[in-house]
Amino acid sequence: MLVLLEYVEQDDIDRVMNSFRKLDVDGSGSLTVDDLTLNLTSHVNHIQHNLRKPKKVFRDCDTNGNGSLEPSEVRAALKMLGSQMNDQEFEVLYSAMDKDRDGHISYIEFKRVLYQRIVYETIDDDVNGSLNRAEIRESFEYLLELSINDDEFEMLYNDLEKDENGDVNFREFKTFFVSCFN
Repeated sequence: MLVLLEYVEQDDIDRVMNSFRKLDVDGSGSLTVDDLTLNLTSHVNHIQHNLRKPKKVFRDCDTNGNGSLEPSEVRAALKMLGSQMNDQEFEVLYSAMDKDRDGHISYIEFKRVLYQRIVYETIDDDVNGSLNRAEIRESFEYLLELSINDDEFEMLYNDLEKDENGDVNFREFKTFFVSCFN
């Protein structure tokens, strides 16, 4: 181990040690399952709390701090939010996001596609891949900060739920989301 450290810059060692100290919640000098669980829960709660701030969510997902998102960072963010995406689905999503095909997701690319996906995955409380009425209602109140009556909700829900199968899929959500924020 000492031989390997000889080739590592002191800044890199300091950064790793700072990260370790942040993860070591109980200060024991070792990482336990409890430490990792607390950190993961805290990170998910932080992302959920900041959903109305896409730039903040982007920085939270950019774990290596290089100003763009790597495939591993995108996958980790989606997994933390309960995404059940398989490798093929992830590749399709990542390819659709990476508009300039440079292998990284810029903030602009993130905001156009991934941010919507993160919001969708967060709203999907039962993690079944679609949004039911209760999840949509909660998202109007929490995310969009809309206080609406039942009639207004029904009208908005019908705008969202185009295929009339009872749930809102990601395509329906994205179409509605884009129309609300553009």
